[in-house]
Amino acid sequence: MSLPFVKGRLAVGTEPAARRRPSLLWRNVGRSGVTYVLVMTQPHRDRPLGETSGSGQRPARRLAASSLDFDMDTELASLKQESSWQRGDRNARTLVEEPGLRVTLTALKAGTLVREHRADGWVSIQTTHGHLRVHLPQREVDLPAGHLLVLDRGVRHDVEALDQESAFLLTVATPDHAATS
Repeated sequence: MSLPFVKGRLAVGTEPAARRRPSLLWRNVGRSGVTYVLVMTQPHRDRPLGETSGSGQRPARRLAASSLDFDMDTELASLKQESSWQRGDRNARTLVEEPGLRVTLTALKAGTLVREHRADGWVSIQTTHGHLRVHLPQREVDLPAGHLLVLDRGVRHDVEALDQESAFLLTVATPDHAATS
């Protein structure tokens, strides 16, 4: 099988990229720096929608029910105790996952930039701690704690934590049940 190679990305399969997860296949360090080759793979779901499978960092838990409630300070403190936060610049936890709706708590260290991306659904970004800046095609929006930004489907944006650790609730609502980001 012949695979197209485009600017450092290896494309595999025919399913739209929005429905596949990238996996690091190969890493090469050369004179020009680090080159990564990403392979888009089929989503792996060994659990039903609305449940987590658990990991070494987190116990399994429900993401869907007729009623879910969260203590956001406790959730954020828990994220910051995980090795993903200790060794990286961000960490996130999906709090709710239903067909057509996903709510994720994300923590970013100061100066972290979540590079440009988009979602097929409507997006809300509510800063719970710190100060974010969201870069949109036509403008920048400052989001200090307590502020909310809502984006239409498909709007490209990136998210930057300014001069302090920041956290936000990301909500993606998709009427056609195709949540991506």
